[in-house]
Amino acid sequence: MKKKDYLHLTSTAYNSYLVLEKIKERIALTVENDSINKKERMSFSNELVQYIYNSMYDRLTAGYFWEFFIYNICKDMEEYRFSECSSVSGYMISDEKEILELVDNNKIKTEVYKSISLLEHTFDAVRAFERLEDRISVEFRFLVVVSAVLHDFGKCESLKNKIINTKEERMVKHSVSSMLYVKHLQDLIAKTIGDCSDMEKAQLDLVEKIKQAVYHHHSEAKPKTIGNVVKKIDQSAREFEFENFRDSAPQEYTKYMEQCNDK
Repeated sequence: MKKKDYLHLTSTAYNSYLVLEKIKERIALTVENDSINKKERMSFSNELVQYIYNSMYDRLTAGYFWEFFIYNICKDMEEYRFSECSSVSGYMISDEKEILELVDNNKIKTEVYKSISLLEHTFDAVRAFERLEDRISVEFRFLVVVSAVLHDFGKCESLKNKIINTKEERMVKHSVSSMLYVKHLQDLIAKTIGDCSDMEKAQLDLVEKIKQAVYHHHSEAKPKTIGNVVKKIDQSAREFEFENFRDSAPQEYTKYMEQCNDK
């Protein structure tokens, strides 16, 4: 195997650099030649990941910085197998209050949500955003959909292990670990870009809004903030998941009801 091929397979930094350069080159060509397709996209093997990527990409308001950002988000969803993670797995004791708020003290909902993967819930959050999109100012739609995608990333234990060093530090609410993942992305992009232009620094500053939205999506966020909108999106996604499960799998629903009543 050639050295460059080995690096391509093993080095995250090298791969990140190549992707960023590819995006920059395509945008430069687009500026020079209007016939270049501005809607060329990255491809992902998982259909739900591709849908999530497309939803973010369609609402891009800036160039390669955010393309690189959403590429890494979707790459991690595939690499860390969100399709195999439960959307309520990895809860710690510190999340107990949020669990009670999430399920409204209803055991049946807990069982239903356990059966839904983290990838499915992320997809449902994107669909919930799309249902609410007309009520969101155009200038904030991209930040909202990205925040909605990222709001539960901290529930993936293998991803959490990558970005948080010690076991003690991992004993945090998923909203905190989700925010730390966004910081991880922020640091990765800053390192890959190197010396930032004023435009790039401004885009990095916008990431702070996403971090706060992710962190506050279970708290009593102020009205009309991105965090408050993401909270509504999360609630809407959960309501859809419960109603869909009850309607599409009545036998399973009945079984869960019997199990919960016996407890």
